[in-house]
Amino acid sequence: MREADQRVEHAACPKGQVSDVGLDQITASGYPGRMDLIRRSREPAAPGRGAQRSVQPAKPATSAARLLWLQASAGNRAVAGLLGVQRDPDPVHPPEPTIAERITEARGQVTKGEIDGPAFEQYRTSTAGTVAEVAGLLWQNELYLVDVDPTGAGIDKKADKKLVADFKAFLQARVAKALTAKLRDLIKQVGTSGTKIGDQVEAILRESPMWAEGTVADRLFVAWVGPVPVSGRSPDGASDLWAALRRASAGSVASKRADHLSKTAVKALDAAEVSAVKTLLDPSTTWVVTPEDTADLTDKAAAALGRPTNRADGAWKELRDRMSTLILAAESDIINATIPQSKKHPLVPASWATFRNRYVATLTKPMWAFYRDNIVDAEILGEKVKASTDSSGVHKDVAAVLPLLEESAMRLGGFASKADLIKANQRPGSEFRFEAMSHPGWMGRARHLSFHGTGRAMDFRAGTNPDFGGPTHQLVSILGGGELSELSAGSTQQRQDLQTVATHNADVVRLRAELQKRLAAATDDQEKAQLQSDIDRIDAHLRDSVQTDATTVKVRDRATETHQKVKSIESKFLEAWATITLMRNFPLGEDLAASLIGEKVDAAAEAAKQALDAAVKAKSPDVGKIRDRIRRIEEVRTLLNNPAASINETNQRQMLKKVDELSNSGLTDMPSWMVQAFAERGWQWGMWGGFADAMHFDYMGPVADVRSDAQYL
Repeated sequence: MREADQRVEHAACPKGQVSDVGLDQITASGYPGRMDLIRRSREPAAPGRGAQRSVQPAKPATSAARLLWLQASAGNRAVAGLLGVQRDPDPVHPPEPTIAERITEARGQVTKGEIDGPAFEQYRTSTAGTVAEVAGLLWQNELYLVDVDPTGAGIDKKADKKLVADFKAFLQARVAKALTAKLRDLIKQVGTSGTKIGDQVEAILRESPMWAEGTVADRLFVAWVGPVPVSGRSPDGASDLWAALRRASAGSVASKRADHLSKTAVKALDAAEVSAVKTLLDPSTTWVVTPEDTADLTDKAAAALGRPTNRADGAWKELRDRMSTLILAAESDIINATIPQSKKHPLVPASWATFRNRYVATLTKPMWAFYRDNIVDAEILGEKVKASTDSSGVHKDVAAVLPLLEESAMRLGGFASKADLIKANQRPGSEFRFEAMSHPGWMGRARHLSFHGTGRAMDFRAGTNPDFGGPTHQLVSILGGGELSELSAGSTQQRQDLQTVATHNADVVRLRAELQKRLAAATDDQEKAQLQSDIDRIDAHLRDSVQTDATTVKVRDRATETHQKVKSIESKFLEAWATITLMRNFPLGEDLAASLIGEKVDAAAEAAKQALDAAVKAKSPDVGKIRDRIRRIEEVRTLLNNPAASINETNQRQMLKKVDELSNSGLTDMPSWMVQAFAERGWQWGMWGGFADAMHFDYMGPVADVRSDAQYL
């Protein structure tokens, strides 16, 4: 049979099917007797490709039939000749296709768009949801290149390696284009699917008590695309689709949440059902999160109420439909009965439903269980705080290391006794924020609780250590001749080093507590002496190592340097603003003041651009930092030039008003010794990167019952 005929027959056979031509009849065993096999001249023998069955010959197909035909028509000598050919010890096989030929064939498939549809199907259920992952799946499956390593490993020829590398990049580019096109098409569909999305939202709210807009958008993304994560590594269009789904569903989520959890609706709930759910949830140490969690709780509640537990029963289904609402109402009651709540921001089911997902994402157990197990009274620099007081108390793991902070404060501040420290009047406004409505604006944008929300942060004197951010933060930096966003105490390296210091101290303090427990239980004098000796050595280490440990010295020095720079920026800022304020008293004073501010902003922008040029030329690692500075300066210039503009919820009037307030309060009155004491015990001071918060300290050590990905936000 000619090669061209073989190719024609192969092309006529649909992909994934096998031609019946050349196949023997099925035997009694149920399996084919045999099939005559050939392969195209350029067909690879890679796993998964299979082999092509031969074309039906004009003469009898089987070997036995052919022998009988030859014997009848040409005699035994012809048969013997045929057998001789079949016994040829060196049969000739068609050559395997080269890597170059296979890559060329695959490139043709990609160019024709044959992988565009399969790319989206692979993306829908991929693990990481990245273009690279989808391209890898297509490489192994649709393109049948499983035995060709996309990294070029195991390929001898340089030309082939380059061919593979180029095709890999080409494939990824095509996958990115195909996925983005599909995602953009879905975004268009979202705009015309209001009724469909409303119905989907209602179904999602019945599934589980996760009723925040972001969580609902997550579930909608699964419905529209699949269970693939959305992240910074997703293809272009994924985040936009998620955002479109959130915008399209936000109104429906808010209205349904308000309707289902209004005072009237909650009051109308079956009291026996609410009570049964509260009784089940109160001692629980696990969150109800998923639809299956909610169904399991329905089973238990039905049993407690003496109702059918068969999930096919109509009464069970009705209870299941109400269960999400019952959970949110019951949890609100438990929280209000367990945790001191602010009268200013009372926790009600509707607010709890809005922010519940932040607590779930942060805490390994329900917040009432977290509170009972972890939040304790403490003493901070001589000031007592009570867990029973609204917005107070600290995590027990923080309380365990607070004596170290006090010790450092006395040494660095030069206080002879705790009484002297208390007289210094560095009184903390310690806050343990566990109200669901605490900072609703911030929580609405966050995915986790702040350090305050887990008992790991404290504030001091907000009036003289104000918080401010955005364009206001940058304008103060410009007027003060520095960069608050670039202070070393706000760097990633500082936070990482603080984690190291805090974790080490926590481990040593924990070891000390274990030795003290053993000492209290010991009866043998020799054992007691040894244990006391070990405790004394630990105390000496905790006392002395802060002055010699390299990492501790670095974090303290960065905090000291930052404090000095903040005070320098504060001094120059106050001087500049005093001049601007004085100008306003002159004729045309407002114009003069605006002109002076504009000149300082323009000068800062020009200096930043020159610094960027120099950094780019020197290939400095500071290029990114300087570009961020230029962006921040341009935001200030935008507000100054356009009174109607708004950036980070701040317009020109609000920015200048806040700057004027800061000229009265100052930036910080925090003493240097206090900043140093917190730093050397593993506490972050003030944030600084785009946001000044000099009142604020975060404990960077690990604490119990906080999820690992929420420990160091």
